[in-house]
Amino acid sequence: MDAVLKFESLVGIELADIHAAFVDAFSEYEVPMEMPIERLQGMLTTRDYRPELSTACLVDGRIVGFVLVGGRLIDGQLQVYDCATGVIRAFQHQKIGSQLLPRALERVRVAGAQRFVLEVLEHNTAAQALYTKHGFAITRSLRCYQTTLDALAPTDGAIAHHATALAAVDEVAYNSFAPTWQNSLASYRHAPDAYHVVALMQADTVTAYGIIHRESGSVLQMGVHPAHRESGLLAPLVAQLAQAVETRQLRIVNIEANAWLDRQLVAHGWQNFVNQYEMEVRFDA
Repeated sequence: MDAVLKFESLVGIELADIHAAFVDAFSEYEVPMEMPIERLQGMLTTRDYRPELSTACLVDGRIVGFVLVGGRLIDGQLQVYDCATGVIRAFQHQKIGSQLLPRALERVRVAGAQRFVLEVLEHNTAAQALYTKHGFAITRSLRCYQTTLDALAPTDGAIAHHATALAAVDEVAYNSFAPTWQNSLASYRHAPDAYHVVALMQADTVTAYGIIHRESGSVLQMGVHPAHRESGLLAPLVAQLAQAVETRQLRIVNIEANAWLDRQLVAHGWQNFVNQYEMEVRFDA
């Protein structure tokens, strides 16, 4: 007898149940990930997870597929983000995703969302085709980099000042592109204690800044003032960030292809380990 699929929001569903489905669904993911329940909670918090905007596929009360959605008011409009979409292994290759996605889109459209944005791995052509079928279009290419502490160039120990400096930062100008949803300053502000902030100063000007996750070594942002990009600030900035983490490897994801920072990471020897596309669909007002 075929399983009876039910599609509902995730309101009232326990984090432990979401975590179990998430770990199963991503157990064979192209990019290996460790996701203890505490880290999943942190990810959902920083990405503005909204259970009422999210959609689950349930069989006998168990989550077999999910679209976890974040929501933010941006310029007075509700915009939403795909925090994670997955199907547990036992139900993969049964077209669950093709049933989940239109229901997820309808849920956020009815809620008044104006834009739905997500990232998809460059090699995941099946997912890209599904998203395209339902109105998504590629908006830009994104690159992901990593380096080891052993590979970092020696620096002169530039003086670093932490923090309140972020209030004066234009993240688009400093980063040389608009950070993606998960890499935005909005994400940092939801869990500032999880991150370490470094700001390099010249007089009262922030010449460069970086934000790194203390536990994972994942760099949320690295920005350099447009007027100081020839000053060699990236290496001392990275060195300062590296001192705040226990890991031996640093990662930074979702760097817009061919942006200034993209070219600089290559020049500084960072390894490009995977690429993604950002895709979006907009809804009529």
